[in-house]
Amino acid sequence: MRGAPRVPPASKQVVANLPVIMITEEVLKELGEDADCCICKENLVVNDKMQELPCKHAFHPPSLKPWLDEHNSCPICRHELQTDDHVYENWKEREKEAEEDRKRAANAI
Repeated sequence: MRGAPRVPPASKQVVANLPVIMITEEVLKELGEDADCCICKENLVVNDKMQELPCKHAFHPPSLKPWLDEHNSCPICRHELQTDDHVYENWKEREKEAEEDRKRAANAI
């Protein structure tokens, strides 16, 4: 396989298990009056349901699912979720190990 393969969609089970949080007045004050979902660009309002990724960024669930199907990463920090594609997950693990080997080799010099 040459280069990085196309990232498959996020695991349906992983997405289904993402926590759903409710926007409160306090959260909205903290985020600021112009806070929006960076996928759909709708302004956040009190009682909005948001789905939170492991990186702690949150998005409207109807916007997040299609985004993760196409990109499988947080639109803000690019944190990637687990997929159901075992070949891709194995490739990702091998790449991580190879990167650690390269860092060790560079530090040994």
